[in-house]
Amino acid sequence: MWGNTMDNRVIRLKILTGLIAVTAALLLAGPPVHAGGWLPAAPMHRALVSPTATLLPGGDVLVVGAHGRPEIFSPSKGTWSLVSGADPVQYNHTATLLKDGRVLVAGGLNSSAAYLYDPVKGTWKAAASMGKARESARAVRLGDGRVLVCGGVGRHDHVLASAEIYDPAANKWTPAAPMHHRRVDFTATLLPNGQVLVAGGAGPRYRPTASAELFDPSKNKWTDAGSMSEPRLDQTATLLDDGNVLVAGGSGPGRKALRSAELYNPATGKWKGTASMKTGRSRQSAVRLKDGSVLVAGGKNRIQGYVRDVEIYHPGRGTWSVLESMAKPRCSAAGVLLEDGRAMLLGGFGPGDRYLRTTLIYSPPEPPPAGAPASSEQGAPPSGG
Repeated sequence: MWGNTMDNRVIRLKILTGLIAVTAALLLAGPPVHAGGWLPAAPMHRALVSPTATLLPGGDVLVVGAHGRPEIFSPSKGTWSLVSGADPVQYNHTATLLKDGRVLVAGGLNSSAAYLYDPVKGTWKAAASMGKARESARAVRLGDGRVLVCGGVGRHDHVLASAEIYDPAANKWTPAAPMHHRRVDFTATLLPNGQVLVAGGAGPRYRPTASAELFDPSKNKWTDAGSMSEPRLDQTATLLDDGNVLVAGGSGPGRKALRSAELYNPATGKWKGTASMKTGRSRQSAVRLKDGSVLVAGGKNRIQGYVRDVEIYHPGRGTWSVLESMAKPRCSAAGVLLEDGRAMLLGGFGPGDRYLRTTLIYSPPEPPPAGAPASSEQGAPPSGG
């Protein structure tokens, strides 16, 4: 009897000691570290075709696409609202945030029309039309507030080299010097020095090119910017915190989805290779996060079809890490960095070549506590092609 009582006391003492040790460990460890990941957000009202996503002053997101009215997403409320009064938008338009907070939407399939959205008034109005109809062009807001629009496909499937510049103050388009090469499905990136880097894409026969060129707005002049290591179209190009430009993925000769990535250094005018992604992909989405890393999600390749894989590029190390995959694959989605540091992906294509109205939000992991060991990078066999 006494022995059983002593045994029970010993057991209780061991349990109490264990609880104290666990509690102390938790207190010393501090609050749990959020590992980051994807969560679904409210879907759009309709599946918009070739959507663009523009972060507005105040943090809301304007989404414009064909086959539906423009919509605005409120990250604070997690809800969508329809925007009225917009004319129908054609496929593959451009959307550019102006310095005064308005959004310029221009072009599309066989269209030279342009429109301005005023988020303060919540209204649309027609802007002056471009000199040429252009689909899948690229638009970049220049340092002085004007907007350069270049390349794309004109009427009768004619691939363009022409460029024009919109002046918001005068509501006027003026011709700019044409690019050296006709391009569609290329990238255009504003550099810290005010010039615009144009890279890759396809020419009249829809063959990918490795060529690149620079536009100097002060001289209205294009100059050669060397060549990438391999031809590519439908790639992504992201300006990094150090001023370099990361170009990743895309389709190469034979429509092979590329794993390779490379960096353009504006200071030297040179291209150099960097680590390749684990998954070959084209028509993926890329978002630069607040810590300077680059999130690359989705895309398409011949092995997987539509891709759900997600990777992140670390500029300081020149390496990629594999992240949690999206729940469902998609390509040609619009991506945008929200004011709170989360990344949002919306729309695009999914299995069965269906347009999607679903949206996803990626929350980056919280930084580890001071003195905690760095986590190791995840790896995966290469895939895609």
